[in-house]
Formats: sequence, C-alpha cells, structure tokens
Amino acid sequence: MHVAVFILVVLVFVALSGALVRLVRLPLPVLQIAIGAALAWPARGLHVEIDPELFLLVFIPPLLFGDAVAAPKRELLAPHP
Repeated sequence: MHVAVFILVVLVFVALSGALVRLVRLPLPVLQIAIGAALAWPARGLHVEIDPELFLLVFIPPLLFGDAVAAPKRELLAPHP
C-alpha cells in the first residue's frame, strides 16, 4: 500500500471514530483500538510497512501538539517548592 494512501486511510478512520464515538458511547481510545484491531486482523491480509522516520514526522507532532494544547497551563507555570 502506498504510504500517502495509508496516511489518508488512517486520517479518514480517525475522523470517523470521532463521529462514531458519539453514537456508541465508548471512550475514544477504546474505539480507535478496536477499529485498528479490525483493520489489522490477520485473515484480511492487511499488512503495512511504514518507515519509522515517516511515522515520527507525520504522527508524533500532532499528538504532541494536542497534548500541549490540553495541558493545564496554571500547573505548568506554577513555581515549584
């Protein structure tokens, strides 16, 4: 599978899981793990190899940015005793 197509498929499933989480009333990470497990089921034969540098470049920065935005600013800037 071409890497660009793989990234687009992952983004589509992430967007769908965000909408689907409102319907099934499950925590988002649980739903995303279930979707990932269903996509990677051995009987389907889906096997994707992605370069580690590409993974670090494409997936890690948005995750870090999301955590930085959600971080409690007051506790972060408070002086430590």
